[in-house]
Order: sequence, then structure tokens, then C-alpha cells
Amino acid sequence: LNPRAVIYETTRSTAPVAELLKTNRYDAEATGNAHVLKLLAGEAATDGPPPKKQKRDTDVASIGFQNFVYKRRTPFHPKRLHDFLASRFVFYELSVSDDASSTADDAGAPATDAAALLESRRMRATTNAKAYGTLLRSKGFMWIATRPKAIGEWHSAGVVGRLSCEAAWFFTAPETMWPEDEESRNMILAEYPLEERDEDPEDLDPVTSIGDRRQELVFIGIDLARDKLEKDLDACLLTTKEWMGHQAWLQKCVDAVDKAQRSVARTGDDAVDAAAMRAAVDAAALSLPPDPLAKDDPFGKWPDPFESDDDDMEEDAMDDE
Repeated sequence: LNPRAVIYETTRSTAPVAELLKTNRYDAEATGNAHVLKLLAGEAATDGPPPKKQKRDTDVASIGFQNFVYKRRTPFHPKRLHDFLASRFVFYELSVSDDASSTADDAGAPATDAAALLESRRMRATTNAKAYGTLLRSKGFMWIATRPKAIGEWHSAGVVGRLSCEAAWFFTAPETMWPEDEESRNMILAEYPLEERDEDPEDLDPVTSIGDRRQELVFIGIDLARDKLEKDLDACLLTTKEWMGHQAWLQKCVDAVDKAQRSVARTGDDAVDAAAMRAAVDAAALSLPPDPLAKDDPFGKWPDPFESDDDDMEEDAMDDE
């Protein structure tokens, strides 16, 4: 509409604000397209006969527009989920190092090779995604078995997707991180399974309870093959055998932590006792077997959702030293 407009290419909407606000660039006389201005003002064009009105069906359902929510209470297997995302999307993972993604193989490659590889992945994702219809958008929360505390936050547009972590499940959060007002707490508990809502959150079994952890993904598109998409996502969930094995490992971790904490003699000094408990827990962790699913986790390292900015500053200071 306006050939004089300045166009900025952005990533995640990061744009120079100073170039967007109070620039006084618009000049009606220079823009000077009377026909466009009349259309924008809602006036009919004066030249020629008035255009014929076309009857349009504005019902989105008539063009096959659909949306649905995928909800499950079982964690995803990390490898199967990663393979699913990498084959249906050109997906990027925002991790601690901010360099882990499905296109990590491109690192260090010549620009022409990287561009060709990226294009081949785009074409593969486009072809594979057609099995679900025309998928326009998706977003929501993911619960990955090897990341029991952290929420996987998923966003996609077309075949480009992004996975990140910026928050923790309240089920794994200490009481101090919960909101104090009753209404907010009730909203959180409303995401718990029915059988867990009447229990005190601190009394729930840390291994077998679910809490607010879940898969909750919204898919928007045209003529979506919902059954096939749900079937393929279900195939990424832990099997009953895998889930039981993972819970057995988690139980060993919980028991080891409890034993380590009980072994610490209390001095009455909270700071000293807390430091002694951390040391005992860290020592106990060294003797634990690794997570049986960890070897099948290709995702990058996520930030600790309970690590404060002060901790980050302290670590940065130690690195500088």
C-alpha cells in the first residue's frame, strides 16, 4: 500500500523501537495514492462502475478451519519426542547455551552448505507435516520425563517451531514459590488430577503423584487429521514399562536424599545446617545410578527453573575470578 514504507526484518519481534515510534515519517501528500486512501477510508472508488458485491461465506468452518487441544498426563520420552519434532518441524531449542537445535549440525558449515541443509529440512518437514492437514499454529506445554521440574514451552508457525524452558511446574516448586492468595492457588490446583486436589500439595508423593504436570498443546489448522496427529504424539509418550522403570529410579533418588538429610547433625544454625544438607545430598547423588532415560535425551541443557538471578550473578563472578 505504501512503497515508501521502511521494512525491518526481525527475529522474535526484536525491532529498534526508536525507529518505530515518533518518527514523523508519514507524509500523506508524498504517499499520494488517492484510490488506496479511499479504500482505507471505506469509500467506493469514483472511477468506473462500482464493483459488484461478491457473497462470501465467512464461516471459518466452511474452509475446514479447526483447532483442538491435545491433553495427556504421561510424560514424553525425550528421544521419541525429539525425533517427532525434528521430522515435522524445522525446530529450534532455546537452551542454556542457546545453540542447541535441530539445525545444530549446521554449526561451522559453509554458508552454502548450511543453507542447503536447512532447505532440505524445511522440505522434509513440509512433506511430513502434510499428513496432518494444513497445520498453521501450535503452542502449549510439554512434560518431558528427563525434565521432571521444568515446563517445556512449545510454539510453532507453519513448519518452524521453538522449544524453550522459562518456568517450573508448581508440583515440583517449593511452597515459597506458590502465590499466597487463595484464588491463584485454586487455579493451580485445578490443573491437578481430581484425586490430588483435596490433598495438601506438600503431602503428595513426589514420585507417583502428577500435580500440574501434563501435555497441553493447542493445534490450529485447516482440515486437520486429529486422530493421526494424536496417535503420533501418543507414540512419543512413555510406555507403562518405561514409566514404571523411571519411577523406580526417581524413588531411589528420593530415598537417597531423605537418608542424606537425616544423616546431618543439626547445629541450630540454619545457614550451617542448610550447607551441610546440600553437601550431604550432593555426595549421595554421586552414588546414584544415572537416569535410565538420560542416554536417550538429545535435547540441550535447560536452565534450572529454581535458580535465582542472584545465583547466576554469583556464578558469573566466580567464572570471572
